[in-house]
Amino acid sequence: MIGIAHVAGAAGAAALVAVAATVAVERLGGRIGGVLATMPTTIVPATAAIWLSLPQAGDSHDMYRMSMALVPVGMLLCGCVLATWRLMPQRLPRGWSDTRRMWCTLATSVCVWATGSTAVVIAEHAADPSVEAAVACGAAGWLLTLALGAALWRISHHAPRGHRRVGAMTLAMRGTAAGLAIAASTVVAQAGWPIASGIASTFPAIFLTTMVATWIAQGSGVPTGATGPMVLGSLSVGAYAALSAALYPRLGLALGIPLCWILAVLGTTAPVHLWLLRGTRHSPAQ
Repeated sequence: MIGIAHVAGAAGAAALVAVAATVAVERLGGRIGGVLATMPTTIVPATAAIWLSLPQAGDSHDMYRMSMALVPVGMLLCGCVLATWRLMPQRLPRGWSDTRRMWCTLATSVCVWATGSTAVVIAEHAADPSVEAAVACGAAGWLLTLALGAALWRISHHAPRGHRRVGAMTLAMRGTAAGLAIAASTVVAQAGWPIASGIASTFPAIFLTTMVATWIAQGSGVPTGATGPMVLGSLSVGAYAALSAALYPRLGLALGIPLCWILAVLGTTAPVHLWLLRGTRHSPAQ
């Protein structure tokens, strides 16, 4: 049975975070804003909703761990989405308008995520891996995301601030899109498909709506400059999911959520931010 309260709560929290993330990139620039926009946010209500949707008995803990093991893989797919936004626009025909370039990149990046996520879920069900094997895949996905983010950042350290504010209507649309994505992942989990819900919870609603909203308001420089920091910042999402798999069963949500968030931020967001600062200072372009 679908718990409307859980779905609505997760969707509402995701919508608020989506709006805040756009403002962060707009006001603080791609480097700082990109990292802050990808701290563990929508993953918090998503994991809580998935945890509450499972029967708290039998092998439900293993089901939750396998679901969370796919989150780093999902974030790797999100990193591929952001790589599309970083690399594709400059390779499109020069005669195209900025708006046409944006919509083409958006459509391509959604196809990248949809194809990759479908392949992951099919492979997961076909292989029927153990919890340990799923966790190993998640760890590999996390490390590959780290490598991808570092590569995107080394391409260019240029991550400017925006000079025009994102409009209220655009922010509202962004919040709605993010809320619907997280609501969908919650419904998938409550329908009895926890593996698919792990991937669905990483649908790049925050990334895509950040790219579109800031592109429309600021031009292509602000969102494309944020891609590397956003991929690196998203490492904290995979870390939060892994921590939740270990701590939710032991501590419950009341203690598990704040502890997972603090550990994920201190273990990933803070080091990434310091590394980006160091990289900026040593960049000849700065």
